[in-house]
Formats: sequence, structure tokens, C-alpha cells
Amino acid sequence: PCIWRAACPVSVAGGLDGQGDPTQYTRLQTNQGATGYNVGSSAMGASGQGLSAGYVAVHPGEIPYGTRMYITSADNSFVYGFAIAADTGLGLLGDVIDVDLYYDTYLESCLNGKRNVNIYLLD
Repeated sequence: PCIWRAACPVSVAGGLDGQGDPTQYTRLQTNQGATGYNVGSSAMGASGQGLSAGYVAVHPGEIPYGTRMYITSADNSFVYGFAIAADTGLGLLGDVIDVDLYYDTYLESCLNGKRNVNIYLLD
């Protein structure tokens, strides 16, 4: 299985349980879409934050910029890990709570493809 652990300055209160899921979170969005993306080095998100692995694009009306989250598939066969909402995905402006997962290389973003994930909102 593909396991990705984003190097992101996010900690989680209470840690992870034996299944690899956060033990404390404010909201859980299940079976949401996640697409990989990369826009090159020195990229800036719509929030003004520089982008690197661990930052994601969201619908800011649903998930505000700066929100800390943990992203994984329901069976934990895919783990993006801890992330921070920092950009707006153009395809995310409808009534959808999907996320775009930023990767440091175009190849990594292509390998992500589109998959279903659970989004644990930590804030």
C-alpha cells in the first residue's frame, strides 16, 4: 500500500490510536475526495502560505485556512498525515468538501491520483 507521511508542523492532542487515527478531533468528514497536486517550487497558497508537502487546498467556506487536519483512507492503506489548509482548489468551490493534497513533486502528485479519504479536523 501507498503510505505518505507529510512533513508538516502539526501536532495532535492525544496522539493516534492503535488504528492510526487521531484520538481527539473536532469533526470527521468521511469518504471525501482527495486529489494530488503540485504547482512547482516557491508556490504560494491563496492564504499567503508557502506550499510544501503537508499543506492542502480546501473550500475555505467549509474548512478555513489554517485549520489543522489529519488525512487518511478509511482502512489506513493510504496516509497523507497531518496537514494545514493553506490554498483554494478551483475545483473545490461547489458544495463539495474535497481536498487537494500538495506534494513536493509532480510525480508524487500524479501517484496520488484521486482517492477517497477521511478528513479529521483537529481545530
